[in-house]
Amino acid sequence: MKNNYSNTSALILAAGLSQRMGSPKALLKFNETEIFLTQIINQFLNSGVSNIVVVVNKEVHELLQKKHPDIFQKCKICINPEPEKGRNISIKKGIAEITTDYCFIHNVDNPFVDEKIVNILLHQKENADVIIPCYEGKGGHPVLINRKVMYAIHAMPQHLSFRDFLMQFKPMRIETNVKYILVNISTPEDYKRYF
Repeated sequence: MKNNYSNTSALILAAGLSQRMGSPKALLKFNETEIFLTQIINQFLNSGVSNIVVVVNKEVHELLQKKHPDIFQKCKICINPEPEKGRNISIKKGIAEITTDYCFIHNVDNPFVDEKIVNILLHQKENADVIIPCYEGKGGHPVLINRKVMYAIHAMPQHLSFRDFLMQFKPMRIETNVKYILVNISTPEDYKRYF
């Protein structure tokens, strides 16, 4: 039986300018039928997380409307009008749209969402404000946060990295055997390594 995590959302951050990649990472080809963004959305949906918010920049929004209009039926898409000001604006914009008690934060540059990891993190949701999956001691994605952290995000200083911001909540780190949680595809060379 498929899980139903109705009190959990996923926030996918896809508003970056992708300067090192040279084209929007959200639209990179994952396989013959999926782009990075649709792959991530579908993996969360398959895991039982159906409340999905995606933050994109204007260019990506226009491209999705033209090339992948069906995506708008699967999730709520918000535009970050100032992507050059950094990721924190996207996080705040996305969190403002979330009404559930728990939320996964996931970057579009990691198209590998593992259903097993989603379930492991959700089974620990009562035990910490922030839960981070790890591989060989290194933190990966997605990160699970609760409502307490979401409230605090609204006042998060723009200059503070999200990672440093999360440290004030004493995150629970869960060691896994899933190496893909560490993937960060930022350049054409990174892309060739996996595809």
